[in-house]
Amino acid sequence: MSDSEYEYEEETNYVLFDIGASVTSQYIEQIAQTQGGCRIIGLEEGKPYLQVGHQIFEGEMDDTIGTNLLFEIQESKRETAGLLPLLSSMKNDGSKQPKYTTNYFCKSEKIVTCTSVTLRAKDDEFEKMNAKAKADAQQRAVDDEENDFI
Repeated sequence: MSDSEYEYEEETNYVLFDIGASVTSQYIEQIAQTQGGCRIIGLEEGKPYLQVGHQIFEGEMDDTIGTNLLFEIQESKRETAGLLPLLSSMKNDGSKQPKYTTNYFCKSEKIVTCTSVTLRAKDDEFEKMNAKAKADAQQRAVDDEENDFI
């Protein structure tokens, strides 16, 4: 088979994560700089887990009502050298240039609503070991009682 028969189309989908007010944008930026961001597992299966620093969230994926539009916020750049900025700053007609501008980035039709969870190790092995130790201790106690009567 030729390469043209194996052509595929790559598609990018954006998903919005709602983690509530427990995590601030400053905290996420700090984690991104110090730990390389966040981890997401299980997104393809529909039961995602999100780790941001030491906090872990369990998510539930759902379709949005309507479409979420996401924008990039950029600080407006002002020309500070030359005669034109000086003259325009002297002109006071009440029209100020906005400090920030927004540009369309993408849209999302999926949302993951997250709740904070605490992970702990499975107790099955620990419980099995405890049960075996208790059974062994009880058997030793019975054996000791039988030996006392002999």
